[in-house]
Amino acid sequence: RKRIAVSFIRRVGSHGKVSKGAIEAEAGDQRSRAKMCDVTLAKSRLPGAGQGLFATRELSAGTQLPQHYKGNLLTEKEFLRKGKDCQYMMGLSHPKYHAIDAKPITKDNPLRYINAAKTASQRRLINCQFYQRGLKVFYATTRRVGAGAELVTDYGTNYWEAIRNNTRALSLQRRRAELLKRLRTTTKREEKVWLKETLDDLKEKWDELT
Repeated sequence: RKRIAVSFIRRVGSHGKVSKGAIEAEAGDQRSRAKMCDVTLAKSRLPGAGQGLFATRELSAGTQLPQHYKGNLLTEKEFLRKGKDCQYMMGLSHPKYHAIDAKPITKDNPLRYINAAKTASQRRLINCQFYQRGLKVFYATTRRVGAGAELVTDYGTNYWEAIRNNTRALSLQRRRAELLKRLRTTTKREEKVWLKETLDDLKEKWDELT
């Protein structure tokens, strides 16, 4: 919910490499698959999370949530080209494709809206996990989920570190654009020198993030 380092994008099982295991085995049973009508979008109860995905009925442990994590398949080169715009990336274990980018796919893509626990208190709300089957990523409940409960997963600490880096990166980009605009218009020699030095400092900070 998304340049984020490769160590982040490979986050599951150990939002990274997606693991397979008991959840996949349970979710493979068609008797435990939820339908689209079993979930709904609403304002998340997690502060600052935007929309979230909620259960409309009770879901038993091991229930596969509807649909798969839809998005554009990216090779590692394409993933790195995205830079820091990785909020909706899901890492893959695959020889050719490195990640799924769900950012542009907003319709009929409920798993895109599952939010992740950030704090210790939020981690107690975790009730689903994601896993990979082929080139698709699915979610399944890890315990009973009551009707009206929000579906919450775990992206790991690297995810939140990456989000903080993204915020810093956007701030640096805005600042750089402002300084470049001033550099193009100023006629004062001393100001030009200061602007160039400041831009060099910003470049060093940018390189530290990437």
